[in-house]
Amino acid sequence: LSKHCTHISPMIYPREVKRAGEMGDYIKMYTDYVGKSVITPTILSGYRGYGEISLSEKPVIKYQIFECLIHKAPGIILYAAHAAFDPLNLAQVTEAIRLTQPYEDFFLDGEFYNEIKSEPVDWARVRALKYNNKILLYVANYQNDPKKKVTVILKEKPKSVIEIATGKPVAMNGKKFYLDFQ
Repeated sequence: LSKHCTHISPMIYPREVKRAGEMGDYIKMYTDYVGKSVITPTILSGYRGYGEISLSEKPVIKYQIFECLIHKAPGIILYAAHAAFDPLNLAQVTEAIRLTQPYEDFFLDGEFYNEIKSEPVDWARVRALKYNNKILLYVANYQNDPKKKVTVILKEKPKSVIEIATGKPVAMNGKKFYLDFQ
């Protein structure tokens, strides 16, 4: 199928934040199986009668977009059936675009970078792309517990680490830094 298709679009519909990582897992699984990046996921962003995304779980849309980008999906389809697009869902899409647009080169021309470890490994989601000697890290806590902390361990000490959402530098401890998601 990948010989004849430039985009394959599975419908992947996690509606809870704790399941947002499934998007990236599916993209990676299909990309590994097919041998190239052709997976263009369809994200559910509204479907009356099927199960709307609850207000507390709306960020799942933003996180799924992040997962698509960090796994180098060639596109993203937003799907809403039997309903108009929910403005609260579109707000998540807008936020994802606002945060990631400055890093477009990583998503388009970056390479997967696997020289990163995290502690704990059971729930922390750490992915990275490398582009022009810079590394873009995506560190997520889909457990909905902002008190949980993660330690990210890099192969070598970087010049700096900046949190994208705030633009503020992250304190380094040698090759490590800590995030608490608060």
